[in-house]
Amino acid sequence: VSSADLNGIAAAVREAALDLLLFPELGLDPLTYFLSFARLAPVQVAWFGHPDSSGVDTVDYFASLDVEVPGAQKGYSERLVTFSDLGTQLLDSYSELHLLHKRQPRTVLLDRAKLSEAW
Repeated sequence: VSSADLNGIAAAVREAALDLLLFPELGLDPLTYFLSFARLAPVQVAWFGHPDSSGVDTVDYFASLDVEVPGAQKGYSERLVTFSDLGTQLLDSYSELHLLHKRQPRTVLLDRAKLSEAW
């Protein structure tokens, strides 16, 4: 990742003036990892795509499932926010995707009200 790529992408994200930036797999890709060190949005959230704390002080929240063990917050540099559902469903096969979409046509990723309470 060149510094020109990183700076160009950071500028584009800043220009979008996002209220919240969600990193779905922070730590698995060098580009998103380095971008997370910049304050690109007022609220920055790591999602469960990489189930580990980022250790980055510009990432405010870690969104996880409510199956975290008691005291789990100690293992996160971010504020841990847990949800009963992260808006995803694991499928056994691609053939189930069509059936799922007909049954539950939604794309909600995070419960906005719960994140608002956390702020």
